[in-house]
Amino acid sequence: MKVKLFCRWSDYYDKWFDGDGYVWERQNEPNMDRATMMSRLLELGYMVPTHGIAASVIPKAIETYQTDNLYFIAHVDVNASGGEGKVLIGAKACLNQFPAVFVTQFLGNINARTYHSYRFLRVGHKAFGIKFSGSYWKADYSKDTTYKICCESVVDSYNDALPYVLYSIDYVLFNGQSYAVDFNNAPHVGSMDIQSKMSGSEAAAALKEGIEYFKNKGLNY
Repeated sequence: MKVKLFCRWSDYYDKWFDGDGYVWERQNEPNMDRATMMSRLLELGYMVPTHGIAASVIPKAIETYQTDNLYFIAHVDVNASGGEGKVLIGAKACLNQFPAVFVTQFLGNINARTYHSYRFLRVGHKAFGIKFSGSYWKADYSKDTTYKICCESVVDSYNDALPYVLYSIDYVLFNGQSYAVDFNNAPHVGSMDIQSKMSGSEAAAALKEGIEYFKNKGLNY
């Protein structure tokens, strides 16, 4: 099937798409704000951090943990993507400054010298596991961020409940459990050096295959 790519930014596999055909719009889902994202991840069966409006969830968290020495990420712009629109702040300060703001609990050591996060990346039928490390609490957005492609595999099926041919889910590890903290249905693949594992023509072919699958299922997006 011929597929024409529409996007406002470029990635390493773009030239392998067609000049005409079915139009695939590679862009973030317009209604995917932070609250919707957390709900979606929960529906899909992932563990997520405590989240909600600060004035509602923080007092409950303080009562549950019997301490106010907790930290939250205040999403001052719930529609921001990547590392933007977020403030890491203590529980009491968050209640005072951002009582009506959507927050997620920060899971980790606030005094860590190095922070880590993990990413599951799906590109058509290929999946990759990537580890990010950095000195900033947003490990994948530190000035000194390093990353490592830890694993890759071929996935022989698609999840109709998650009708995307390209997406990533970010995780953090806390007390031996993994928590999903971010979802992106238009990640920039080239910035993660996936081209060292999957050529541009292979990536485009894999994406076209997935697009055709979802189109035939009537799950266009």
